[in-house]
Amino acid sequence: MAEKTKSALEKISDKHADVAGASIIAVKNPFGHKEYAAYRRENSFKLEIKSRLEFLLKHSTSLDDFQDKAKALNLAIDFSGKYAKYKLLDQEQKRNTRDSTLSKKGRYSLEQIRDHLAKNEIVHPLEKSKLSMTSCKQKKRRTLKRGSRLNRGKSSTRQTQVSIYKSNTG
Repeated sequence: MAEKTKSALEKISDKHADVAGASIIAVKNPFGHKEYAAYRRENSFKLEIKSRLEFLLKHSTSLDDFQDKAKALNLAIDFSGKYAKYKLLDQEQKRNTRDSTLSKKGRYSLEQIRDHLAKNEIVHPLEKSKLSMTSCKQKKRRTLKRGSRLNRGKSSTRQTQVSIYKSNTG
């Protein structure tokens, strides 16, 4: 109701300003669709948490091993409450992310993780897991760089969106 009152008062004020010859202040949304999409891509931790969890599920054999490797990958895991909660320690994530947010099927819940780890047979030492995760990240970066070289001269929408977002916030 308050929003309707505010917009009604703005319309009345705009009419009086128009009659008096004053300029009407146009209210512009600071976040358009493209800017908001770029912002969400920059600040979405779910994809990074999921990729680290998938890596841990493949390379861990027990719950203790899973938690040790998670610490090495800068992923805080909390199984103390009703839900499993995850948080990236190497990025500016303020709040924990619940397992139900990451997967609607409960793939990252404590029970599902235990079931999945019981099926794993291959043992990877902690240092080897850390190295293979960093090599995966390096391959991803090289692929992204290679893709940007191919798009030279072409305006990438992602690059444009990020530059628009940075210019609006900076």
